[in-house]
Amino acid sequence: MENKKNELALYMVVVVLAAIAIAEAVHAAYPSQYALQVSMSTSPVSNLYPYNTTFFNITLKNEGSSISNLVFGLYVNGTSIKEYKISIPHGESTSILANYTYADNGTYVFSAIADPAHLLNIADRKAASASITVHVNQSSSPNIYTSMPNSAIENTTSFTFSGQGMHGISVLAYIYNVSEFSNSFGPTSAVLPQVFENLYPYVAYANGALATYSNGTSAYTLWLKGTISPAALNSMLMTFNLTHSYANVNGTGANIWRIGNSTSVCVFYQQGWTKLVAFDNISTTSETCTSLIAHKYEPSESNVLVGVLATNKNLSAYQSKLIYSNSTNMGSLLSYSSVKTSAMNLFQNNYGVFAGIISRETPTIKNTCYGILYNQSNTSVCSVYVMPRSGKALQQYGMVNSTIITKNYTATLYSLTNESLLLAAHASAVSLMGSLGLGSSLKWVSIFKNDCAFSNSSIGCSVKSYNYSSSTASISITNKLNSPVRINSLSCFMLSAMRFNETVNETIAPGNSITASASCESIALPVVSTGYSYNMSMNYTYMNVTRELAGTLNITSYGLG
Repeated sequence: MENKKNELALYMVVVVLAAIAIAEAVHAAYPSQYALQVSMSTSPVSNLYPYNTTFFNITLKNEGSSISNLVFGLYVNGTSIKEYKISIPHGESTSILANYTYADNGTYVFSAIADPAHLLNIADRKAASASITVHVNQSSSPNIYTSMPNSAIENTTSFTFSGQGMHGISVLAYIYNVSEFSNSFGPTSAVLPQVFENLYPYVAYANGALATYSNGTSAYTLWLKGTISPAALNSMLMTFNLTHSYANVNGTGANIWRIGNSTSVCVFYQQGWTKLVAFDNISTTSETCTSLIAHKYEPSESNVLVGVLATNKNLSAYQSKLIYSNSTNMGSLLSYSSVKTSAMNLFQNNYGVFAGIISRETPTIKNTCYGILYNQSNTSVCSVYVMPRSGKALQQYGMVNSTIITKNYTATLYSLTNESLLLAAHASAVSLMGSLGLGSSLKWVSIFKNDCAFSNSSIGCSVKSYNYSSSTASISITNKLNSPVRINSLSCFMLSAMRFNETVNETIAPGNSITASASCESIALPVVSTGYSYNMSMNYTYMNVTRELAGTLNITSYGLG
């Protein structure tokens, strides 16, 4: 009896083992089926424009066997934008948060797919994925003059800059207080340059305009495209402790800020643009920027500017040339009044940030140069070191303003470079302006005096000219003695180790003069220096005796602008 029980027990063990083996074989041949439910919701899904962002909440619910390292993908128009690996126990759910910022308008189909490579045996593939279609509207055209009245305009400026360009002109306006750049911020120039020092990375494009009117008022519009938002602008404006209010104008909600007694600034969002409009009404403080939102004006001033360029083809040609090769364009600006039209390019390269401005006008500027003077042939250029505002200097940077004036045009190049490159910036600006082909330029006159002297006053010396590009001095040497003097050689140097004797071999009769040239070997000086001070040495023969005569040469055509 006992033997039969043992045989039965053994039989049952064999049956169990066989069942296990069969189950494993079946599992190998027919893998487990998984049951996944994928759902996706977004916010927002309508009224979207380029650079807006949609936020996704994706939920995965596991109604089958536990899953480890499940591959899960998020796609837009069939292209993978994000891939995850997740593990979900049986009966549990997990959520994924994602976002997407649109680069352009169009239709976007977002798909959330579990096991996109079909490596698992998922019972219901349709339930394991979800999709949402989002339509992104095209932003309205940047007709910036629709936000400002166009009657009785005396002067107007329009511009288009990249975010980096807005940062560039904000630095130039805020630190160096250059009027051409300050105009890009209109009546808000005390605030906006500092705002864009912080917010420029979020700006893709900036289109704006400033108009001043015959009654002294001014209107300013700035349309910004990018991930920048009215909330970001308002947060920055809040730091200036301005008076603030809120208004709803024809369905448009706007934050209103007051700058001083007469200037009001409205910030709002509309048709794909973060907009800022400002109104400076000096006659009454009752009318604010809300009046610019409430009305839509005919953008006729845009047509005026197009016509101005069309009738000034030379201006356009010169503008296109007033930029260094291998540079990145950061934006442009066009200003117009009854007496002057100006076009500007803002650009950068490995050496710094530059602004080239060409103006069509009858020059009224006095041609007195307070800086480095360069005269060669028909080209006369004055370069002035631009002083930063007190306490606002950029560390290790400086700016030079190089200007050339002709009968009909004035060209200016602002060079913001490392201090070590400021002298080179001057020479490069001269070269660029010379290549424009503007014609003969008015000759600049230096306010400073250049002088030279020898230790023996019987040999007179005066400076005729100095070429900054080649560091060459042209000097007049006068013989005040009673017998002829033979000038053998002449040297001009800062350090004795850099001294080079140039052969002259000319004889000067008593009471006469000759002109000699000397290449002055120099060392790099900061542009804020008041000038060059050289040593001179002249080898001469008088009454059959050869002597060395020491001297000095001062080139003080450096000035501070």
